[in-house]
Parts: sequence; C-alpha cells; structure tokens
Amino acid sequence: MNIENTARTIKIIPVQQAKSDKIRTAIKEKVCAYARVSTDNEDQLNSYETQCKYYNEKLSKDPNIIYVGLYADPGRTGTKMRIRKDFLRMIEDCRAGKITRIITKSVQRFARNTVECLNIARELSNRGITIYFETNGIDTADPGSWLILSIMASIAEEESRTISHNVSWAYQKKFQKGEYAGGQIYGYKIEKNKFEIVQDQALVVKRIFNEFMQGKTLRAIQIGLEADGILSPGGKQKWLHSTIKSILQNEKYKGDLILQKTYKVDVLCDRKANNGEKPKYLVSNNHLPIIERSLFDAVQVELKNRFKRKTEEIGLGNFTCEYAFSTIVECGECGHKFRRHSQWSLDHSKKVPIWVCTKHQKEHDKCSMKPIKEECLEQGFLKAINKIVDNKEELLNMIVNNAREVIDQPNVYTINDLTENLSQKQEELVVLSQKYSIRPTEEQQNQVSNLIEEIRSIQEQMEIIRQKNNSICILDYRLNEIKTVLKGVYNTFHKDICKALLEKVVIKDKHSATYVFKCGIAIEQEI
Repeated sequence: MNIENTARTIKIIPVQQAKSDKIRTAIKEKVCAYARVSTDNEDQLNSYETQCKYYNEKLSKDPNIIYVGLYADPGRTGTKMRIRKDFLRMIEDCRAGKITRIITKSVQRFARNTVECLNIARELSNRGITIYFETNGIDTADPGSWLILSIMASIAEEESRTISHNVSWAYQKKFQKGEYAGGQIYGYKIEKNKFEIVQDQALVVKRIFNEFMQGKTLRAIQIGLEADGILSPGGKQKWLHSTIKSILQNEKYKGDLILQKTYKVDVLCDRKANNGEKPKYLVSNNHLPIIERSLFDAVQVELKNRFKRKTEEIGLGNFTCEYAFSTIVECGECGHKFRRHSQWSLDHSKKVPIWVCTKHQKEHDKCSMKPIKEECLEQGFLKAINKIVDNKEELLNMIVNNAREVIDQPNVYTINDLTENLSQKQEELVVLSQKYSIRPTEEQQNQVSNLIEEIRSIQEQMEIIRQKNNSICILDYRLNEIKTVLKGVYNTFHKDICKALLEKVVIKDKHSATYVFKCGIAIEQEI
C-alpha cells in the first residue's frame, strides 16, 4: 500500500492578531478613555472639557464595545504618576479586569515620564490590555508600535523639560521684581499680587500664634481647633501638625515675602528646600500683617528652643504641655528634669500628683533630691508672681534696663556686612584650595589655615548678632506680656498663665525653689 506524502503548510499567527481575530469578535471589549490637562488656566480647562465631552459622546454610542467610563485628572502634571488619582484608579481597574482597552488623546496626555509611560504600557500589555493614542496613531495592540511609543514618550518628556525651564525662567524674573507667584495663603485673599486679609481666617491664625506662645504644643492646638469645628486650610475637619507648624513659620503673616524657598533640580524630581543652592528674595513690608512682627519673631525663637529641648539628653525627650510644669522643672543638684507621677495620700483616699527628679528616680545614690508635691509648686508660683505684682514698678524698670543693655550693645558690623565678607573669604578659600592642591608648602598651608580661622571668626560674629536679635524680639514680646499680667492679683493657680510666663523652676531642696520668668526675673521662693 503506497502512502502518499502530503505537504502541510503551517501559518504562524501572532498572539495579538489571534486574540484580535477570534476572542474580540466573540467578546465585546471593555473600553475606557483617559483625559488630562496639567494646569487650571482657562485654555487648558476648555481643552479638558472638550476631551471629556468628545470621549463620552463617541464611546457611549458605540454598540461594539462596553464603555466603562471616563478617567480624568484636571490640573495634574504628567511627569508624576503618583499624584494623578484617576490615572491610578484606572490602572487598578485594569488590574482587576474591569478594562481591556484604553483610549487617550496622545502620549503627552497619558504620561510625560518616559520610564513610567513604558513600564505601565508593558504591564498592561502583559495583561492583554491595549492603549490607543489617537493623535499619535499608536496602538500597543500592534507589536511594531513599541519603538514609536518609546520615541514619542522621550519627546514628551523633553517637551516637559523645556516647558519647565521656560516657566522657571519666568518665575525667576517675577522673583527679581518682588512679585508673588504662589497660590492662595490661609488668612489672605491674593489677586494680582495684592494681599487682602480674610478676617475669619486671620482670627484662627492669631489664635494659633497666641496659643503656641502660651505654651501649647502643636497637638494641643490641633485638638482645640478640631473641637471648635474650625476647618483646616484645605477645608477638612482634621488639622495636621505640619499645617500648624507651617503657619507658625510662614513669614507672610508678618507682612514679608521670601521668594524661591523651594526649587526643582529637574522636571522629574520633587521640589526641595532651597538651602542656598538658588538665590532667595526678601520683600519686607509687602502687605498688611496678620501677626505683629515681635510676636512672629518670638514664636521663631520658641520653636528653636522647643526643638533644642526635644533633642536634649538630660531628662524628658519630648516637649509636652499636658501639665503646667511639664519640661520646665529642673533639679538644682544634678541638673536633670523632673517628671510627673502620682502617689497615694497618707490616708489612701486619693492619688496626689508629685514631681520627681529623673536622675533620683533611676539612681538614688547619685542624686538625693526628694519628690515635690505639685500643689507646693503651684502655691510657690502664686507667691512668686504676686511678689512681682507688689513690686511691679521696680521690676518693670529692671526689665527695661536689661532690655536696653542688650539693645544698646554696639555692633561693629551688621549681618549684611558680615555675609558679604564671609562670601568673599569663602571664594578666596576655594581659589587657594585649588591653587595649592598639589604638595602645598608650609607657608601655603598656614595661609589656608588662617583663612579658615577668619571664616570661623566671621561665622561666630554672625551668630552673636543673631542671638542678640532673638533676645531683642523675645524681650519686646515678654515685656508687653508681663505688663498685661501685672495689672491683676492672683489668688488661684492658672495653668495657661504659668505656661505663658514661666521659663523654668529650679528646685534647690524640698522646701525652696527659684522661679525664673521668661521676662528675665528670677524669684527665690519657699515651697
């Protein structure tokens, strides 16, 4: 029996084509559209609305597909995928199998970051999900489109970089003219570089500054604002510590402007704090202040003091205002902080708050300081403050004289003079370091060493002037504060008054302490 050989022809069909020819004819595709514009200006918003209307009308009427819906991100940059909420929601829906095809206007609308664009396109392709870029005519269902997509994504990224450079240049010119180029600020309504105070928000700002100087922590301020139903700058019921701190540090509330506080190294990078890498511009008295300059400057000093207190090795680590004497009671024997505890009364009927030296608590043999009842500290404070009230004329004169001594101390140089001198010396050091980089002689080494010492000396002088300026502003604020307090007589202990006025309490022994007030007065008192 003869067997006739028959030649067989095997045709290889690409996977995408096979899927397109067979599966897609049987199952309707689940299609969505994606639209994005990067800014909120009128032209782009019109473009955004046009895109949305176009896709909704076109795709919702197509009987051959299942229209999943429109995903859109108005006013969002294409260089960072993580801040585009609807884009991320679309990708999650793709992963969940709710979408099989995405239609978008162009590569630029989809992403301006080459790596992110290609990575997400490949991930979706591996899941059988295709993307069609209408303007570019690119469809990832076609294997030959990937090279064109990578080229177009690179072009989009470079366009973004060019736009960013042009925008930065424009902002730089505005900064040089002293023009504000940022967004709205809580407490102000800003239109065409004009700052108008919003009274209800300004009252909240004043409250935050005053409560902070009364000794409240950021958390305590936050709790109070939320309890009173005051909405945050973002219109939310919850306030963040970072929001309160940024309000306390924002120079705009004293009427000044500091321009270019942040900058971008590259269009794909996040903004970073400008610590001298770029020029900054200070515009003094640019607009009406919400906060008096003396109060604002006093708050900056207090912020630094609290940070210093928070990082101290001795005693408690964190600043707290839960109790009137938190973090301010010191041991006169060992220098450690006191911590609050409770112990049963002699008849065991109730718990009595006491303050204990942390060193004595851990090592009795190294510190013999005994615990102090909180009631004794409170009564001592009342006696001390009433002594001030009884002798207010004499003590006020003393405060004024102390302030005058600080203010009247002559400065040979101003901060500006020293800053200019410092820059010159640093430039000289760079030149000498480059010049003497190879086998410097002893004389050359001495020349460099002397220059370094000069730089250190200038920096020390600058720090002295800064500390003096800090002392002036804090004294000015405390002087006004103590004048207000001295108008009353105090028979009852008030936590807020204590926190506002008292710098620290130094415990000498179980029966005596020194109450040091923030205005510079120190009163020795039996407790």
